[in-house]
Amino acid sequence: MGIHKLFKRILRRLRRRPVIWGNTRRLKPFSNSYGFDRGKPVDRYYIEKFLQGYSNDIYGTCLEILDCTYTNRFGNDRVKRCDVLDIDENNPKANIISDIQDVSIVADNTYDCLVVTQMIQFLPSPEKAVKEAFRMLKPGGVLLTTAPCLSKIDPIAGVDNDYWRFTQASAKKVFGSVFGEENTEVHMYGNLLLCIAFLQGLAQCDIKQNEFDYYDPDFPLLVCVKAKKPL
Repeated sequence: MGIHKLFKRILRRLRRRPVIWGNTRRLKPFSNSYGFDRGKPVDRYYIEKFLQGYSNDIYGTCLEILDCTYTNRFGNDRVKRCDVLDIDENNPKANIISDIQDVSIVADNTYDCLVVTQMIQFLPSPEKAVKEAFRMLKPGGVLLTTAPCLSKIDPIAGVDNDYWRFTQASAKKVFGSVFGEENTEVHMYGNLLLCIAFLQGLAQCDIKQNEFDYYDPDFPLLVCVKAKKPL
């Protein structure tokens, strides 16, 4: 073999350096419950950062899904009343048993704020839920919602009831078509490392602060939307 061919072969091998997978080369994640059994899931960091940033919009009469955890935490004494919506009548914390896609038992212009986190991906018709949110909000009221850009199939919803993953474009379309683009703010969070960590079931304790802070638009993990009903 000539010296030039040998040199080219060595260069090709150097360019194809093997990936060191370590213990991440696995067919099953570290946790199958989003990392709850390791600590706090990584996507919750961004959910709580988003809600903290708009905490002043959580006030007056509010509605949250499943329980009032985030409303009470970020609304504090600004909240006068918090209703809890759930389709499951066995939820003792829920005082409104209904499908969020059709909450006809709630009157128009009832709430100052709706907090709907990690729910819209389970709805067959998310546009209906957005329209219902618009209807239930008072003029000037705010919907704060979050949705995954990628995620494992939810173990409770299962493969038959976990419908959607969202992008910046789809979020703008779904919420902007109801609230108006000028009244819709879309925030994106995540990067390649966070996406891999979330799918692997790692927790916040496994991630460094600078890794949370870096955003790569090509690898979003979470989309968060503030939509305001016009006066």
